Amino acid sequence: MKKRFKTVTMAIALTMFLMTFMNRTLGSSETILQVTPSIYTANEANMEFNVNVTVTNVDNLFAWQFKLRYDPSLILEDCIINEKFFAPTKNGENYIFVGGTLLQGETTLNGNVVLASVYFKITAPGEYSFDLFETALLTDSGESIPHQVVDGASNTFHDIALLGLTSDPSGWVPVPQGKPVYIEVTVENNGNFNETFTLYVYADRDVSVLFDELIAAQTTVSLEPGKILKVSLVWDTTDAPYGSYYISAKADITDDNMGNNFVKAASFVGGICHRWDSPAVDYSSLLIAIASSATLVVSLAAVVISVFKALAIIRMPRFMRKIKI
Repeated sequence: MKKRFKTVTMAIALTMFLMTFMNRTLGSSETILQVTPSIYTANEANMEFNVNVTVTNVDNLFAWQFKLRYDPSLILEDCIINEKFFAPTKNGENYIFVGGTLLQGETTLNGNVVLASVYFKITAPGEYSFDLFETALLTDSGESIPHQVVDGASNTFHDIALLGLTSDPSGWVPVPQGKPVYIEVTVENNGNFNETFTLYVYADRDVSVLFDELIAAQTTVSLEPGKILKVSLVWDTTDAPYGSYYISAKADITDDNMGNNFVKAASFVGGICHRWDSPAVDYSSLLIAIASSATLVVSLAAVVISVFKALAIIRMPRFMRKIKI
């Protein structure tokens, strides 16, 4: 019992600190109902932990209720309610329902209030999310208190963002057909899930309608939460029709923020044009001609020497005497 009391005391102290932080982050005028932590990561099984359901920036709180959804593999062990409230609980399928009303003689509460601490036992390591739904906060006159819910559902999201694109060459530099265009796309994972998706690079001649002409390059990207990656791709222009192109990129993924999954016309390639490579020179004919000329010279020399020997009209030069025909 002492151990549980110490645990509750420490948990409430931590929760009050987090509530103060949330006040500064979200603004002092907004009432917030939250579960802390909203996501719990367990590194081992058979351990116990708790989450706290709290309300911040509340005025004239008299009654409240919430349903807390949890992973079905967790074992619900206990629920400790704020001592100022009478709050019966009811267990549903993978959720617990709690509704509290101030005890007689208690005055309505203002500011930051811990409503309940819910204890669980873990059966296997993993990441566990907690969601609040069917929530209500009431004043002593029965009026509803508007509030924002912060839970595991609001803190878990998928968001892949394309931050920019460059190409080399770019601008009005002509690119002979068949030469590569090197492209770099900067991608960021703003969510809190590991993501794997296909990244497409498009080349469009009509800038008014993008992502519909030519897929210049594509690759598979895997990215951890919070990471930024520069992805290098190569556009092989061998089969690209002649013309100028606007280069865009798009991540093939459905996430919680579809407005940043692409970059439009981020680079411009001034023109895929005809190749101007010089034709290869065939040196074989030249070598054959040179060899034929050398053979002819040797043959003529042999004829001249033979004539000198036959006629013996002049004395042969010394260097010719040693030549045998």
